[in-house]
Amino acid sequence: MEGKNQKDDKVKWERNFPRCPQCGSGETVMRESWRAVKGEIPHGVYLALRSAAVPLTLTPATTLSLPFVPVLMASYDICTECGLERCVRVEVKTIDSRTIAAAVGLLPQPGPQKRN
Repeated sequence: MEGKNQKDDKVKWERNFPRCPQCGSGETVMRESWRAVKGEIPHGVYLALRSAAVPLTLTPATTLSLPFVPVLMASYDICTECGLERCVRVEVKTIDSRTIAAAVGLLPQPGPQKRN
């Protein structure tokens, strides 16, 4: 996967964990909140309270030198039955390396506006 030069939004590998390992419930805070505010969750929409991405490259310099980078994305939510924060999905996919650079503060930040 390393060295890929074209955009590819497809998920390369994924694992879903639909049930809480502690109580067996399939409901999470994000899913219940969405249904309370917006109604049914559309087919194909995946919800999670928070996510973390880890680049699957050999070095940080490699991560920033490639236009698109393979990442391991882990998504977490909270069980509404027992309150356990748990991993609900893990996937490997390719994202724009500028997204990673912006997340760690490596892109130029806009400075203060000059007044005439």
